[in-house]
Amino acid sequence: MAGERSKRSGGSDSRARWVILGVAAAMVVGLVLSIVLGGSDDSSDETQTGTIQVVGDPLPFTDDPANDPAVGTKAPALNGVSFDGTPVSITPGDGRRYLVLFLAHWCPHCQAEVPRLVDWYESGAVPDYLNVVAVSTAVASDRPNHPPSEWLDRERWPWPVLVDSDSFEAAAAYGQSGFPYFALIDEDGTVLVRFAGEIETPQLEAVLDSAFPT
Repeated sequence: MAGERSKRSGGSDSRARWVILGVAAAMVVGLVLSIVLGGSDDSSDETQTGTIQVVGDPLPFTDDPANDPAVGTKAPALNGVSFDGTPVSITPGDGRRYLVLFLAHWCPHCQAEVPRLVDWYESGAVPDYLNVVAVSTAVASDRPNHPPSEWLDRERWPWPVLVDSDSFEAAAAYGQSGFPYFALIDEDGTVLVRFAGEIETPQLEAVLDSAFPT
C-alpha cells in the first residue's frame, strides 16, 4: 500500500510539474505577444521631427513686416515628411499660392490660432486658390502640449503638416521670428508677406485679399 501511495504521489507530482511548465510557457508566449503587439500601437511610431531638405536660399530674419527684406525674393522649397511618414513638400514656384504656417505645440498663441483656422476651413470660406501647409517646429518633449501630432489631431487640423528637424532647419530657412508665423507666397514662388503672432480670421482674409487680388 505504501508503495502504491508512493507511485500515486509520484504521478501527481509529475502531472503538477507539467502543468506548472505549461503555465510558465504560456506566460512567456503572452509576454512576447504583448511586447510585439503593444509596440505596433505605440504612439512613438509617429515621428515628431524629421529630416528636412532645403532647396534654395534661406530667407533673412526680420521682426518688421513693414520693412521685410524677403518680400519680392524667391522662397526656398522644403521637402520632408508628416507625422506618419507621408512625404510633404512646399515647392514655391509650382504654380500654387501658399500660406505656410509655422507652429510650436507649447506656444499659447499657436494653441489659440489653430482653432480659428480650423473653424475657417470648416466654414468653407478658405479660398480655393490657397494651398495651406503647416510646419511643426521647435518640438520639445519637456514642454507643454507634447506631442504635436496628438495636439493637431485633437484640433482636427485639416491641412498637410511638415515636421521640422531637431535643429529647426525649416523654420530657419523661412526666417521664423515668432509663433505662429505666416508666410504668403505667390504662384511664381515670390514672398509677398511674412508676419508673426495671432490674427483673427477677418484680418487674415484682408491680408489674403491684399496679397492675392483677384
